[in-house]
Amino acid sequence: MELLDWYRNRTAKTPNEKQSENYRSMSKTLNFSPSDFDHLIEYALANNMCFTPGCTTCGARRFRRLCREKIGFEAICSIVRAVTPSYFFEHYTFSWMQVATVLDHEFTKEGGLPRDNFLLQELERLSQAHEDARRKQRKEYEDAMHRQKQERDAAKQKRREEHEEVRRTRKEEYEATMRRQQENVQH
Repeated sequence: MELLDWYRNRTAKTPNEKQSENYRSMSKTLNFSPSDFDHLIEYALANNMCFTPGCTTCGARRFRRLCREKIGFEAICSIVRAVTPSYFFEHYTFSWMQVATVLDHEFTKEGGLPRDNFLLQELERLSQAHEDARRKQRKEYEDAMHRQKQERDAAKQKRREEHEEVRRTRKEEYEATMRRQQENVQH
């Protein structure tokens, strides 16, 4: 069953429901399972939808349109809230980070995805850990480059000092030789 069929079945109105009931208000009352986030990703992959954050080719338009127009903000929030820690740790892939980033960006007018759920808190923690590791790696690289520069500068300074010592020694030898020659000439 495709995601949209599945979603429509979950939100289908019974004959005794009023026609004026808002589609989105219905999704607030639905109970979503932790696997629904995975179903959303699987549906996008099966339909060749891009969900790469900041995609410069398509901007993940098809996926964003699906989430905004077909599923809606409230249902997306419910799907995100339904992810449990145990389900997350068993099924997490990098695609989850990409989808959450695209969805958060897509619903910025609504304030972004709610942060009161495990999924986004964990994804933010993972993102922060990745950023910290990247910064640490960058800092280590910069420190290594700084040490190499200091070592090169120290080696240069040592060569200058050695050269200066050789120059000073030769100058002293030359001056001593000149003094001896002058003394020999005077005698």
